[in-house]
Amino acid sequence: MANFRGGIKELLKNNSNDKFLIIGSKNYLDLITNDINDSIEGKIIKPENIIVISAKEASGQLRKQTLKANPELRHYFKCTMANLNYRIANEILAQKADFDIKSFQNVIDKIKVLSPPRKKIANLSDEEIKEKVIKILTTHGNDASSKTKALSIFRNKYNLSCSAERFTPIYKFCKSKLY
Repeated sequence: MANFRGGIKELLKNNSNDKFLIIGSKNYLDLITNDINDSIEGKIIKPENIIVISAKEASGQLRKQTLKANPELRHYFKCTMANLNYRIANEILAQKADFDIKSFQNVIDKIKVLSPPRKKIANLSDEEIKEKVIKILTTHGNDASSKTKALSIFRNKYNLSCSAERFTPIYKFCKSKLY
């Protein structure tokens, strides 16, 4: 779709027998849902020819064709929410699932079973976070060369939780003390 010069309605009309896997953020889905629903209602395209993967559930006829990305699946894929829709779609395609909502949902259900449970932890103090950040910086070297990489290690390897807003100044402080 990235190279297509026209609206989604035109794309669906010109390719009405094709299958469309739409992977998008809530904002993207908000922009295109009405056009897709109009295309379905106008019988330009069959609803079963479209599947949406998004953190937001679509409205109208498209709702039945939407797989809502469960935020807990981030832990299986070890990714951010921004990357989750793509990772789910990639896994579904890798499994060579039939192009129907039930087959896609079965793949997601299998992923949920394989997904490790997220450890529940108590809120960490700034001092406890500093200790972990120093450990990350000293033991992971280049793998922790940016705050984003270090936060990913903090979250995924150590199964800890911290917002980026809180982590950033602590990371900068620790890095300045070490280097």
